[in-house]
Amino acid sequence: MSKHESFILTPITSVLEEMIAATSRLDSGIETYPLWDYILQSTFTKMTGFQEQKMKCIDWELATNGYDYRRSFLEDVKNRGTYSTYESKQTVYNALLGEIARYSRKSKKDIVEQKTKNGIDPQGKVQSILDDTNVKYCKQREYASFTRCKNQFRDQYWIVPKDSDKTVKLFESRLCSYYKDDLYRHRNRIAHNTLSYQQNLPELESLKNETEYSRNYFFWFAILVLIDEIFMDLYREYLHYIKMNSYFEE
Repeated sequence: MSKHESFILTPITSVLEEMIAATSRLDSGIETYPLWDYILQSTFTKMTGFQEQKMKCIDWELATNGYDYRRSFLEDVKNRGTYSTYESKQTVYNALLGEIARYSRKSKKDIVEQKTKNGIDPQGKVQSILDDTNVKYCKQREYASFTRCKNQFRDQYWIVPKDSDKTVKLFESRLCSYYKDDLYRHRNRIAHNTLSYQQNLPELESLKNETEYSRNYFFWFAILVLIDEIFMDLYREYLHYIKMNSYFEE
């Protein structure tokens, strides 16, 4: 087993489960609302950090086992940053697909088409963890919207390219927009504490374009779970082919 295998195959939902265990005795009265907001913010930050570290570990595993990929990895590693952007995740996604294709002799398109048969239900996974807890009462309107968001994930991932060599998209445009414009921006606000000097007065134009999912922690949790499930599924397949080959091509 590789050094990072156990961590890479640990679901990001474990962070949510830790949060539930830590808050199981916490009430859901109005006096606890500020505390719940702090808890959700902290959980969101921990989940994004968890995922960024997992991206790094996957990328490092690919570079360790594939000498050709190692060269491109070392040339481009500075551009990956903290692996928090959509672009960095898509880079690792395509690299993982590329390595699976190399070992399996399949095209990226064939691999992705096969994966479309395996449905992922990120909304259901998050809801199953939160439904019987007090968390859903701290932001009832947002949680009610979240329970209706299943359609937001339908046909939005495992995007099949038109040809085998084309870069495969991690998300279709709608989910990509939610990630870039909402989730990632909020991640930066918290991680760099930009709210400490900025007034919490969004422009009217930005408010006009908001949807019920634009500032919804539960929806963001589901997006992070979706990314996590995709990468774990591909990494398991990658391990399968690695273990079938007792040597690595140079």
